[in-house]
Amino acid sequence: DPATAHISVHLLIPGWTWTGLMGNVGPTDEKDVVNKPAGAWYPSQVADYCARALEKGSFYIVCPDGETDAALDQARMRWGSDDVIEGRPALSRWEASWKDQAAKWIEEEAAKRRAS
Repeated sequence: DPATAHISVHLLIPGWTWTGLMGNVGPTDEKDVVNKPAGAWYPSQVADYCARALEKGSFYIVCPDGETDAALDQARMRWGSDDVIEGRPALSRWEASWKDQAAKWIEEEAAKRRAS
Protein backbone atom coordinates (compact mmCIF):
# COMPACT_ATOMS: atom_id res chain seq x y z
CA ASP A 1 0.00 0.00 0.00
CA PRO A 2 1.60 3.32 -1.04
CA ALA A 3 0.17 5.08 2.02
CA THR A 4 2.25 2.91 4.36
CA ALA A 5 5.25 2.06 2.18
CA HIS A 6 7.44 4.46 4.17
CA ILE A 7 6.74 2.64 7.46
CA SER A 8 9.00 -0.13 8.72
CA VAL A 9 9.31 -2.08 11.94
CA HIS A 10 12.50 -3.13 13.72
CA LEU A 11 13.31 -4.77 17.04
CA LEU A 12 16.04 -3.03 19.05
CA ILE A 13 17.62 -5.06 21.84
CA PRO A 14 19.88 -2.47 23.47
CA GLY A 15 21.85 -4.77 25.75
CA TRP A 16 23.72 -3.20 28.66
CA THR A 17 23.03 0.48 28.20
CA TRP A 18 23.95 2.98 30.88
CA THR A 19 21.31 5.67 30.97
CA GLY A 20 22.30 7.04 34.34
CA LEU A 21 18.73 6.77 35.62
CA MET A 22 20.12 5.20 38.76
CA GLY A 23 22.78 7.36 40.34
CA ASN A 24 22.74 10.60 38.38
CA VAL A 25 20.69 13.62 39.31
CA GLY A 26 18.78 14.83 36.29
CA PRO A 27 19.92 14.90 32.70
CA THR A 28 23.64 15.04 32.11
CA ASP A 29 25.91 15.03 29.12
CA GLU A 30 27.52 11.65 28.58
CA LYS A 31 30.98 13.18 28.93
CA ASP A 32 30.05 14.24 32.48
CA VAL A 33 29.00 10.76 33.64
CA VAL A 34 31.69 9.37 35.91
CA ASN A 35 30.01 6.26 37.32
CA LYS A 36 29.21 4.33 34.13
CA PRO A 37 30.37 0.71 34.37
CA ALA A 38 33.22 0.03 31.95
CA GLY A 39 31.32 -2.59 29.93
CA ALA A 40 28.10 -0.64 29.47
CA TRP A 41 27.30 1.43 26.38
CA TYR A 42 26.13 5.01 26.37
CA PRO A 43 22.72 5.64 24.80
CA SER A 44 24.46 7.47 21.95
CA GLN A 45 26.45 4.32 21.14
CA VAL A 46 23.21 2.34 20.98
CA ALA A 47 21.66 5.00 18.76
CA ASP A 48 24.67 4.96 16.40
CA TYR A 49 24.63 1.16 16.21
CA CYS A 50 20.88 1.20 15.61
CA ALA A 51 21.21 3.77 12.81
CA ARG A 52 23.84 1.65 11.04
CA ALA A 53 21.66 -1.46 11.36
CA LEU A 54 18.63 0.43 10.03
CA GLU A 55 20.67 1.54 7.01
CA LYS A 56 21.43 -2.14 6.33
CA GLY A 57 17.73 -3.02 6.67
CA SER A 58 18.15 -5.22 9.75
CA PHE A 59 14.99 -6.26 11.57
CA TYR A 60 16.65 -7.63 14.71
CA ILE A 61 19.11 -5.10 16.08
CA VAL A 62 21.02 -6.75 18.93
CA CYS A 63 23.57 -4.34 20.37
CA PRO A 64 26.77 -5.74 21.80
CA ASP A 65 28.40 -4.06 24.77
CA GLY A 66 31.89 -3.68 26.14
CA GLU A 67 31.85 -7.11 27.81
CA THR A 68 29.86 -9.44 25.54
CA ASP A 69 30.68 -9.84 21.87
CA ALA A 70 28.18 -10.80 19.17
CA ALA A 71 29.34 -14.43 19.10
CA LEU A 72 28.65 -14.89 22.82
CA ASP A 73 25.28 -13.12 22.55
CA GLN A 74 24.31 -15.37 19.64
CA ALA A 75 25.39 -18.53 21.47
CA ARG A 76 23.36 -17.52 24.52
CA MET A 77 20.33 -16.79 22.35
CA ARG A 78 20.68 -20.17 20.63
CA TRP A 79 20.83 -21.96 23.98
CA GLY A 80 17.76 -20.03 25.17
CA SER A 81 15.70 -20.80 22.08
CA ASP A 82 16.75 -24.44 22.35
CA ASP A 83 15.20 -24.47 25.85
CA VAL A 84 11.85 -24.34 24.04
CA ILE A 85 12.76 -26.80 21.28
CA GLU A 86 14.45 -29.34 23.57
CA GLY A 87 11.87 -29.08 26.37
CA ARG A 88 14.36 -27.79 28.91
CA PRO A 89 13.27 -25.52 31.76
CA ALA A 90 12.99 -21.85 30.87
CA LEU A 91 16.26 -19.96 31.40
CA SER A 92 17.99 -23.29 31.96
CA ARG A 93 21.48 -21.81 31.75
CA TRP A 94 20.94 -20.34 35.22
CA GLU A 95 19.43 -23.50 36.72
CA ALA A 96 21.84 -25.51 38.88
CA SER A 97 21.21 -28.81 37.08
CA TRP A 98 21.92 -27.25 33.65
CA LYS A 99 24.42 -24.52 34.50
CA ASP A 100 27.66 -26.41 33.78
CA GLN A 101 26.40 -28.02 30.57
CA ALA A 102 25.04 -24.68 29.36
CA ALA A 103 28.26 -22.81 30.11
CA LYS A 104 30.35 -25.41 28.24
CA TRP A 105 28.04 -25.48 25.21
CA ILE A 106 27.73 -21.69 25.04
CA GLU A 107 31.50 -21.18 25.17
CA GLU A 108 32.08 -23.83 22.48
CA GLU A 109 29.35 -22.34 20.27
CA ALA A 110 30.72 -18.82 20.73
CA ALA A 111 34.21 -20.03 19.79
CA LYS A 112 32.84 -21.64 16.60
CA ARG A 113 31.07 -18.41 15.69
CA ARG A 114 34.22 -16.35 16.28
CA ALA A 115 36.23 -18.70 14.07
CA SER A 116 33.82 -18.56 11.14
